[in-house]
Amino acid sequence: MKWTLKKYIFLILGIAILAIIYFFPYPAFFMGTSLPKQPDLSTQEKLYFSQLKEKSQWEEINRMYSNEDSIGNIILNYPLNLSEKYSYYMELSTSNKAFFEAQSEKEARYYASHIRNSICKDTLNLKAIYIAFIYNNENEKLGSNTGYKYYEFPISKNNNLLIQKRK
Repeated sequence: MKWTLKKYIFLILGIAILAIIYFFPYPAFFMGTSLPKQPDLSTQEKLYFSQLKEKSQWEEINRMYSNEDSIGNIILNYPLNLSEKYSYYMELSTSNKAFFEAQSEKEARYYASHIRNSICKDTLNLKAIYIAFIYNNENEKLGSNTGYKYYEFPISKNNNLLIQKRK
């Protein structure tokens, strides 16, 4: 079989097209900007979250940091910077409705105090801690299968106590 110039050109073009598809995937051109990359869980967070899952009925625990501008608006599209004012968000979800209903501001304040005193203890830039309790059960009828409770705990000026939640 004789390789002609035409076959070499098609082979090179095919390899070039495959390389372009591999290195520049088509959907990536139309994707929007994503949320800032969150730092990995610290050892204190991993330990605390695993203890919460063992001692209570929380099935999933997530956390997120976000920076805030001078007015208090959340900045999500900029790189996360923990050397500026930031907020800490903690989301706890369960599929047990009785356990979810038993959660109150007292438990949220306890979680926020623990986060402030052990996880974020050495920072002066923490502005607020947000705790969200989420109930999600796909087995129930539509409309009653989700619920949430949301608590906000701003940090006081002396930077060591949580003040009352804003309404």
